[in-house]
Amino acid sequence: MRDSIPARGDRKWAPWWAYLAPILGVNYLRQIVVPFGTVPVIIDVLLAVMLAGAVFVLITAFYRLTQR
Repeated sequence: MRDSIPARGDRKWAPWWAYLAPILGVNYLRQIVVPFGTVPVIIDVLLAVMLAGAVFVLITAFYRLTQR
């Protein structure tokens, strides 16, 4: 059963909680900078998705660099 858990250097993804807090924090800051209703909804959604994706990529890259 222990064999199914990847070794420390074999993990490709950070734990889920390492993504949750920064993505929520960045989206909270986005809502302060661009309040709801100041831009069309589609722009607001695209901005949120792009920021979440960028934060996800940065966290994953940092995690993989620090796990080697």
